[in-house]
Amino acid sequence: MNKRILKVLTKREILSGIYGINVYFLIFLSCIMASIFFYTFLDTMKNGIITGTPMLTTFIFSVIPLSGLYFGVSAVTSIAKERSEKTIEVLFYGPVSEENYILEKYINKMFLYCYFLSLVIIFFVLSDKFMNFGLGTNFLKVCFLSILIVSCAVSFGIFLSTLAPSENMSIVILIGFYVCMGSLLILESMLELPTHGNINIIQNMFLKIVHISRMIDPIHYFSLGMSSISDGGKELLDFKLFKTSVDKYILSVLESTIYSVIMIVASIISMKIKGVK
Repeated sequence: MNKRILKVLTKREILSGIYGINVYFLIFLSCIMASIFFYTFLDTMKNGIITGTPMLTTFIFSVIPLSGLYFGVSAVTSIAKERSEKTIEVLFYGPVSEENYILEKYINKMFLYCYFLSLVIIFFVLSDKFMNFGLGTNFLKVCFLSILIVSCAVSFGIFLSTLAPSENMSIVILIGFYVCMGSLLILESMLELPTHGNINIIQNMFLKIVHISRMIDPIHYFSLGMSSISDGGKELLDFKLFKTSVDKYILSVLESTIYSVIMIVASIISMKIKGVK
């Protein structure tokens, strides 16, 4: 891996993203969505009814879904688009390696998300000055979790993009994946299968499929961290890699980081096997 080449590629893509309109349109949409949530909360406060934490709820249901969708789709189409347009071949005629190429895609997306997040946080801080909802430490925890969930979504999207022959196919694969994940969750809730006790072979197979699906689903790691925030970090879970029990928030951080690293390595291997065409 050539660090100088990586720096040049990353700088070019980051500047292109910052000077482009997409990230600012995403910020605009997120702020509009957040404003709608704020208005709803203020309206309920007039009637003396307010539950939960407005800032936290607004961020979770307005900012994270929009940004996760944008950066996930952006990542999953990034390589497939260049492969379809044949521009990727030009890069690999020079000293660009698979490692440079994949890391540049990942660093670019994550830098743009952090840039997006910093501007959105400023909007939330200014909004709180007027509405006095209260941000709190949990808001910062969720912001950090959002970086990790986007990291998982981006790295997974890049991996899928290395497999897809075209931009349209990459989107189809992404949609198909989340349809399958959603279907499994619905089936699990409908069947209400026991996790232990008398389980037949078919039930055991289904539970294993659900377990594997959670391991590859980025949303699972975010849900794990959110569960810790909601229960105050009282419940500990086993971290099998180091054979110890840790708080669910810490487990979410560790597992999502490992997930991102695995997906980036898998993307590099996939690029080397599949090639640029």
